[in-house]
Amino acid sequence: YARDWAENHGYVRDVSYQVSHNELAADPAVEPTCEETGLTEGSHCEACHETVIAQEVRAALGHDWGEPTYTWNSAHSAVTAEHICRRDAEHKGTETVSASNQVALEPTCEEMGQTTYTSASFSNSAFSVQALTLTDIPALGHDWGEPTYTWSTDNYTVTAMRVCMHEHTHVETEIVNASDSVAKEATCMEQGQTLYQAVFTNSAFAAQSKTVTDIPALGHDWGEAVYTWSADNRTVTATHICLRNASHEESEMVAVTTSVAKEATCTEQGQTLYRAVFANSAFAEQSKTLTDIPALGHDWEEPMYTWSSDHKTVTAKRVCLHDGKHQETEAVSADYVIAKSPTASAAGQRTWTSGKFTNQAFAVQQTTVSDIPALNTLNGLKLPAAARTIEEEAFAGGAFQYVIIPDGCVTIGSKAFADCPNLIYVYIPASVTSIADDAFAGNTQVMIDQK
Repeated sequence: YARDWAENHGYVRDVSYQVSHNELAADPAVEPTCEETGLTEGSHCEACHETVIAQEVRAALGHDWGEPTYTWNSAHSAVTAEHICRRDAEHKGTETVSASNQVALEPTCEEMGQTTYTSASFSNSAFSVQALTLTDIPALGHDWGEPTYTWSTDNYTVTAMRVCMHEHTHVETEIVNASDSVAKEATCMEQGQTLYQAVFTNSAFAAQSKTVTDIPALGHDWGEAVYTWSADNRTVTATHICLRNASHEESEMVAVTTSVAKEATCTEQGQTLYRAVFANSAFAEQSKTLTDIPALGHDWEEPMYTWSSDHKTVTAKRVCLHDGKHQETEAVSADYVIAKSPTASAAGQRTWTSGKFTNQAFAVQQTTVSDIPALNTLNGLKLPAAARTIEEEAFAGGAFQYVIIPDGCVTIGSKAFADCPNLIYVYIPASVTSIADDAFAGNTQVMIDQK
């Protein structure tokens, strides 16, 4: 400033002038990251604050994305894509899109069908359309129509047949010989009857009977009818006796039809309505309701597992497909091992494994999370390479966040790192063979990475 004033006022003529900076200070370099620019190293004069070596801007590195991973939700109605930056694992790109589905293979009576699930296109061009085909459509099972029964003209054979409603080529038939007996002796006023009966091996076919009135009638004065159910409730026999002659009796046995009167639930039996209709108009229709349909039992869907935010517990849950109010849950604690040690720039990983569930329907769960911070984000303590023994209470109460014990160290003494409130990570090499039980006493959040 003095030289400028002198020159401007004519007191200085053609005099060379050179500035000398005697108090230089370094301007440290700043490393660029994926998203932020950095600076080169420079310097300035502490005395005059003039820049000596200007810092230059270093371009941001940009993301170096890894291979995408794709995760379907349990209903296969959505897909989540994710890729992680190789330079910084905390930089993640995710996108969830819906998925459509269509029948890839129709089910048949005996074979399951297939569904193809296809994701929508992702906005991020790094992610590709996903497709998944599952065999998840239940087989239809046979939907049998009502059986039909055909008697031969002489009543000595009966043919039962039923046809599947899904596929008419699926047919079950059975031909049996019928027995004959006198169903009713001839009475005073009425002909007697012959009872023809047929019993099938296939339980889907009901016992058949027919009564043929082919005995000349004597004439009767019938009393009140009596109805008798068979022990298996498949038939009902009606009987009435002539009041004129107690030895004159008429009876009819019919096959019983069944229908569901009350559906069974998971825990309660259902009821069946048994109904018998007689050919003889003298006999009234009979019916009764029995509680004989077995309870369905629970039809549990696949268990779902939920980790707590700190991964110390896992809760298993399953819901009955018959009734969503029927649920089973169980929570167990989890423990971890360090799966990947952290480095200066990369986070470490812990693999958490749940305990065994009491309910055998629930399986042991495992998950790996990147939850050990990169060391360059923490305040650390790195011991000298020559250290062989860490004495008692050597670093007790320290404010550091991580400790790196050098390879070659053998012993860690009592309370060597006790009561360090910020300590979260300790690396212990395989050379350490003796660690006091209370070496890390009072540290509630420390993760010990012992090789």
